[in-house]
Formats: sequence, structure tokens, C-alpha cells
Amino acid sequence: MNRATIAEYFNKFESSRTRLKIVHAIQTQGIIATGSWPDNTIPNVENDRASTLLAQLEEKWLGLDR
Repeated sequence: MNRATIAEYFNKFESSRTRLKIVHAIQTQGIIATGSWPDNTIPNVENDRASTLLAQLEEKWLGLDR
């Protein structure tokens, strides 16, 4: 899945709960991100749990979680 698409879905929802569900689904399904983040920035909304989990997934996708 393209990072721009992930960012679009992530930023589309105002509810942190909905964002968290989206990120959990990405994680559970083993989706690997491709491409670049818009403006080269990982989406972050008030450092909520969804934002943190997305950043952790990014670390995994980049191989930095070792």
C-alpha cells in the first residue's frame, strides 16, 4: 500500500479511535508501505496512539526496529 494512500485515510478521520482501527488493520494484515509520505512526513495527530503505532510500523517497514 502506498504511504500517500495511508496518509490520506489516516488524516481523513477526526476520531483517534477510527485512526487506531485503520493502523491496527494495516498492522494485522501485514501490509508493507511503498512510496513516500506526503511532504516526507509521517502523519501525526496530537501524538495519539494511532500516530505512535504508525510511526512504529514505519520503523518496521524501514528495518529500523531491530
